[in-house]
Amino acid sequence: MSRLIDADRRITVTYYDEKHEEWSQKTRTIWDTILEVGDEIPPVVDAIPVVRCKNCKHSYVDEKTVVCGLRGFFVHDNFFCADGERRF
Repeated sequence: MSRLIDADRRITVTYYDEKHEEWSQKTRTIWDTILEVGDEIPPVVDAIPVVRCKNCKHSYVDEKTVVCGLRGFFVHDNFFCADGERRF
């Protein structure tokens, strides 16, 4: 299962410092931590947010049914397409 992360979020990492033979902590971004461990973690998903048809500025509700204004047909509430734009 893949999940999105906030790579700029700062976290405290506890690690064993072999040079000084002691446990240490440092605060850093998740991205810096990912770069350091490299191949030891699974790949990050390259994802983009989607706009569901029920929230799209091109759609409208017709008798409790969502209609895609771009394509002119009925769609499910959670349907989405590449051309969706969030209704403000």
